[in-house]
Amino acid sequence: MRLSARLKLYFLGIMKQDQKSGTIFDKILKIVLLIISKIYEFLLNLINFFYMCHVFSAAKAAIPVISVGNIVLGGTGKTPFTVYLAGILLKDNKHPSVLMRGYGDDEYKITREKLKSVNVFVGKDRVKSSKEALIAGADAVILDDGFQYRRLRRDLNIVLIDAKAPFGNGYLFPRGILREPKTTLNRAHIVVITRADRIGETARAILVNDIKRYAPDASIVTSAHKAECFVNCSGEIFPVNILKNKKIYALSGIAEPDYFVEMIVRLSGCIIFRADYPDHYDYSQNDIDFICEKAVSADIDFIVTTEKDYVKIQEFDLKNIARKFLVLRINLSVLEGEEKIRAGLNSLFFCNSH
Repeated sequence: MRLSARLKLYFLGIMKQDQKSGTIFDKILKIVLLIISKIYEFLLNLINFFYMCHVFSAAKAAIPVISVGNIVLGGTGKTPFTVYLAGILLKDNKHPSVLMRGYGDDEYKITREKLKSVNVFVGKDRVKSSKEALIAGADAVILDDGFQYRRLRRDLNIVLIDAKAPFGNGYLFPRGILREPKTTLNRAHIVVITRADRIGETARAILVNDIKRYAPDASIVTSAHKAECFVNCSGEIFPVNILKNKKIYALSGIAEPDYFVEMIVRLSGCIIFRADYPDHYDYSQNDIDFICEKAVSADIDFIVTTEKDYVKIQEFDLKNIARKFLVLRINLSVLEGEEKIRAGLNSLFFCNSH
């Protein structure tokens, strides 16, 4: 792993720790980051105040705008939820388009692959992208990672919150992983608790009450990621039970690698090695060579990775063990509250038809 990646993991670890843990250097760094986060919070509050007072204005699109976002750095399942949401609209004979900011080429490719009949527009100016979507025939647009994008007025604000780490350590970036204060949840119409299968009923009830403190009028929905199947380098599809009692090398460069590993364990895979790279990691041939050599030396049955990672990994020489690579395909399953999502979507089109 390159030095830049190690530093990224180190800083991410600092951002997730409380103020008291770590070395003396860590504690000094946390104080510096806390000061910066206070400045960041002041600027955020100022910007939000200007929008609230209409000093800054948001453009109004001619079609419904649905935002899917979060208030923390890292993955809460925005892309799987965007795919799920677009699927509902397609089944209702709607023609949605997805607007992405283009941060991760991997996420764009996954969205295009899963939503072949949907136009996906990439660009930082999503006001412009919404106009392009309208011209292309869209009757609704979904903003992927859109909660902080205030320039385009949204008709339905959906915020995703991870069940196990909903607000990180409670600090704003860069001292913590919060992108905005928890109070900004009051802009949400629907809050989706993702990976809700990782916590029990009591913890779930406590989290719902916590969310209600900041978003009293929002509908609460719970969801989980479900293993759909595995796919190899040749495109062959395998059932999820293929991992049973097999020796596994778990490989990922995502924000929540523990959940990925938990899914493999639930599928009865025996994890021998795991490699957790930073989110959006740009693999090199040296990385792939190291992984392949380690897998061969331990007689690993399968190297299991994510869809997001394989988009990048497939571009490299996988030596003579390409057949050992398996990609875990997942989909999002709503556990409770799907009717609330459908009601929110239906209200958009009903209102726009009158």
